[in-house]
Amino acid sequence: MGTQFGGILKERRKEKKLTLTQIADLTGLSAGYLSLLERNMNSPTIENLNKVCAVLNLTLSDLIERASVQKDIVSHPGQRTFLFNESGYTYEAAFESSRSMNCIIMTVRDKETHNSTAHVADEIGYIVQGTMIMTINGVDYPLSAGDCIFIEANQNHSYHKTSGEDCISVWSYAVSPGHDTVEQYKKCLDV
Repeated sequence: MGTQFGGILKERRKEKKLTLTQIADLTGLSAGYLSLLERNMNSPTIENLNKVCAVLNLTLSDLIERASVQKDIVSHPGQRTFLFNESGYTYEAAFESSRSMNCIIMTVRDKETHNSTAHVADEIGYIVQGTMIMTINGVDYPLSAGDCIFIEANQNHSYHKTSGEDCISVWSYAVSPGHDTVEQYKKCLDV
């Protein structure tokens, strides 16, 4: 995805104490569209960005300047890009793929077995909440909150949640120069 304006627009809207519905009424855009815009989940037109900026008393050039200067070093819930957003699980990219490392936040709600083909990079997972079993090359590894696991590149693996609560884990991996590993990661998941 290109330049990320959503966080800047949301911050400005909150400074002005406006709701998405109020912005929608003033711009003629739907609240759903504006919500997606604030979460960087759509590709807005310049015309629509101008409408929102006008209501927020912000010029488009100010918005572009702020976005080009701002390099997000904090990832907030609701502002992350979903790689997968299904009823039983979600995968969120903690940061955009223009970094030397990437991080995926995985939330598993169902108890189905999810298969993942071999990845192009080593990855490390940390269980934040709940429990799961990770199976690598036929060996089961029970994991609980606080546990870490290292999965070497090119290893087929699968997992399933064993706790009653959602299982939340954080996965990090290095990015090869010249490769968009988030896209590669999405291609090799068979969930």
